[in-house]
Amino acid sequence: PWLEDLKFPRGYQMGTHNNEKVDPVLLRRFILELINDAERVNDGDITEDYLFDFYNNTYAFKDSMENKFKAELNKRFKDIKNSIDIINETEKIFSDARIGIIWLTNASPLDAQNIFSRINKGGTQLKAEELLSAKPYWNVEVKVTDSNVEKLVSEMYSKLDVSKQETIVRWDIAATLLQRISDQMLIFDDYSHFKKEEIPMDRVTLGFKLISSFFEQGMSSKYVIDLEKNNLDWNIDIMNMVNDINKVCEILLSTPFFQTLQSWKKPMTKLLGNAIALEFLTIIWLDWKDKGKPTVASGNLKAVQRDAKILFDRLVYEYSTKTWRGSGDSKMANDIKNWKSRIQPVDSQAWKNFINGACSGVYNGQNTTVNLLRPVLYYYYVLTDSTPYNQVNTSFDVDHIIPQEAFKDNIMIDSKLKDSLSNLALLPKKDNISKKSKKLNEITDQWLINSITTFAGIQKIDFEKYSNVMNITDLKTEREKMFENAFSLNRDKALSN
Repeated sequence: PWLEDLKFPRGYQMGTHNNEKVDPVLLRRFILELINDAERVNDGDITEDYLFDFYNNTYAFKDSMENKFKAELNKRFKDIKNSIDIINETEKIFSDARIGIIWLTNASPLDAQNIFSRINKGGTQLKAEELLSAKPYWNVEVKVTDSNVEKLVSEMYSKLDVSKQETIVRWDIAATLLQRISDQMLIFDDYSHFKKEEIPMDRVTLGFKLISSFFEQGMSSKYVIDLEKNNLDWNIDIMNMVNDINKVCEILLSTPFFQTLQSWKKPMTKLLGNAIALEFLTIIWLDWKDKGKPTVASGNLKAVQRDAKILFDRLVYEYSTKTWRGSGDSKMANDIKNWKSRIQPVDSQAWKNFINGACSGVYNGQNTTVNLLRPVLYYYYVLTDSTPYNQVNTSFDVDHIIPQEAFKDNIMIDSKLKDSLSNLALLPKKDNISKKSKKLNEITDQWLINSITTFAGIQKIDFEKYSNVMNITDLKTEREKMFENAFSLNRDKALSN
């Protein structure tokens, strides 16, 4: 019943709660979105703080319900986490299950589609690209001239444990598209964390959305379906599109700015989300095409690189300040239609105001969160030309300098500083060596000590001082200057070259 007092996420509210009960179907959908987000940005780890941040980051609390939500969450989190784990494991059982196949003979494509549609009415709603596999348009043969496409399609069917078809069709081209993109994880994940025998459906989905973004200026299922009205040559046009994307990525990766971003192995889809990543890539492709598709050193080539930095800067700012909000599909489509207006620098004062607020832990009246500030941190390291350690078994993620536990039940300090930009840094993990939950003066591993001085900007002599949470305001003062310099002088220099 305590959920009744909260403004439940848009699309989930029932008007009435079925005699004080939240609709289980809609609640399940909310939990699955939470699980998917955790997989994307937090290595699947759903902690009490992460669940609170996810809700606070995505939806607004009604009136002053934040503290009530936090208290209830703290009291019930063990049971909530158990329920989430059960739902997650149940979903995996269904997603990993094998299903029966109905084999049709002497049926026309239209007959097959009608039969499929009738059978599926009582089942789970399928994604657009899954439904498209039953439509005649997407099963038209494509005479491919790229031998690599044939190899990718064969591998896909092998992993699906389905006999390879004699011909390659349009659906196959879209489903394997992302594997033809050479971006070195600048835009898209490499999906290496999947088992060899698995097909990452996100990769398949993004292939369809990428094609519709380029040829229909939108990524929703509507735009994907609209491709059926587009007179595309699914061999030549898609091959040219892939070549263009790879050339644009090559141009971007020839700049120190995007080289540094790429070195952190945090693709834009994971850093900012699929819709923003597709907006970025589509607009820069349009900009490159508008400038005559330059490929050698020239004024136009430098202008494309400069525009890409300006657009990335804008997208990070809009994501972190929550101005890139609403329906991702419609927002992205509208931005692409007005793409030239998107390549305008964010006002320097606006960035300064945000950095000052983020370092205090509050901006525009709302507390900052780790999820919102993660892109800002990565951008900070780009602006300061900082690259990660290139070592095996070393990964980086956002960590708190003063541990979160130090803020619990401490009324002597401002709790908003816990998840402020002042108290966050990208720190490495290697062979079970991690700072997480440790005070600075509890760290003895010299490798980790050196990492903290390098990536958090705190000298070893100050480790004792900043192990005391009462010195958080001094930490804020010191690191706020560091961020202010990066997002003023360094930013101005980066965006002007």
